[in-house]
Amino acid sequence: MVPGRPLSLREVQTLNLKKALLATRRVLLRHLVPELYWPKFAEIDGVKVRVRGAPYSFGVKRLLLAGGYEAEERRLLAELLEPGMQVLEMGSSIGIVSSVIAHRIGAGGKLVAIEASADLVAYSRTWLEESPQTKVVAGFGFPVWQVRDSLSVSGFDDKNGSLGGMVAVSDGGEPGEREQIWDMSRACETYGLQPDVLVCDIEGSEAVLLDHDPVWPATLRHVVIELHPSLLAGGDADVQSICRRIEAQGFEQREEIRNTFWFSRRL
Repeated sequence: MVPGRPLSLREVQTLNLKKALLATRRVLLRHLVPELYWPKFAEIDGVKVRVRGAPYSFGVKRLLLAGGYEAEERRLLAELLEPGMQVLEMGSSIGIVSSVIAHRIGAGGKLVAIEASADLVAYSRTWLEESPQTKVVAGFGFPVWQVRDSLSVSGFDDKNGSLGGMVAVSDGGEPGEREQIWDMSRACETYGLQPDVLVCDIEGSEAVLLDHDPVWPATLRHVVIELHPSLLAGGDADVQSICRRIEAQGFEQREEIRNTFWFSRRL
């Protein structure tokens, strides 16, 4: 959830009804489908991911078994990731893409994965941090070197499920509201990271790129970012503006698959 045009009463009512229906569906499926229905594991890009007993929704488990979970992002990452790379991931969600990244960069690489949902972080840490090169961080990631001092997070809404958590951002908040904000400078300095790759899927909070210069470090070679026109105030126009901001940092667009973009630094 990002600053923009206020929603009308009808839009608010429609959104609330949609959330309620989805929540009801998740509860019904959780109780109607026994856990033994699911196989123990799914294999995603060479990684065994637990399905049975994992705190994922019915829909997410089906996606995992069908191989369709974040297929666009995974395809682009398969083209660019190499052993030994250092990766900063913002919006790691349920940790599946994180596990694939860790697998591809190997023991000589390094991954810092930031996720807004404390519940998802708690579960992800139980299996992702078995790999010593991986660190899972609870907080709100913003893909710029440093956010303005006035920017704060005023709320987090994950009622749409594990794949739809949205951060409410405002200007002029109290300093205490900034404790969970992770920009790139904080992540790199805290964990000694020199990122080769930035992976970003933060459900509309990429709007920060509209009014912040990214000022990305010279080590950064690739950016894979999912943009969400339906969550941006300016829709497709904002998507194009964000792409131009990235290109102005010395990057060129390599590929796009359904609003997931791969940029590489120009040589």
